[in-house]
Amino acid sequence: MDDKITSDNDGKSKFSTYYHSLPNDAKNRYSTKLFYDAGTKSLPDPYVLTEKWSTDPNTWPDLTFGDIYLYLIDTPSIFTKESMKAYKSLEAYKNPQNSSNQFITVSDFFAAQSGLQNGIDESRHETNDLRHDVDKKFMVLTSQVQQMFDSLQHQIPQKKTNQSDEIVQKYQELSEDYTALQKRFDVYKLTK
Repeated sequence: MDDKITSDNDGKSKFSTYYHSLPNDAKNRYSTKLFYDAGTKSLPDPYVLTEKWSTDPNTWPDLTFGDIYLYLIDTPSIFTKESMKAYKSLEAYKNPQNSSNQFITVSDFFAAQSGLQNGIDESRHETNDLRHDVDKKFMVLTSQVQQMFDSLQHQIPQKKTNQSDEIVQKYQELSEDYTALQKRFDVYKLTK
């Protein structure tokens, strides 16, 4: 449901956009249910309430079947005494195995919710175990690669480094000889 609030002409937030999306007859029933104390006081639209709203059933006030009955039957509604008593004629009640089972008890709902939460927790634990295993395998693989690299570094013959030093030395000698020859050539050009 959309819990955005719309304002009346006086600027006070009174009804949610859900209320305004209802047909006129449903709006009348909805607003009538908010009245109490012989219609002299009104409760706020529940979709307007956003602070201190609890979805934990343990914090809800005690609610009896009589309270629900009075709310659903004795306040203006699409439900009547006859329609509430006619639940035995529904297919789900007559044959629960063959029906789509559109009705669920609160205890069944919370049992299913608890089962889903347990499944989520179990998945989270499996994911953490998998992550831990992958991290361990990655560390072992990294260690093995490091050992191979160290081994390869030690296998490179010292001879090649000596040959490189010789090449660098010969390059420097050639560079010096070139510089000397360049100077001689410049002197030779000046004398001619």
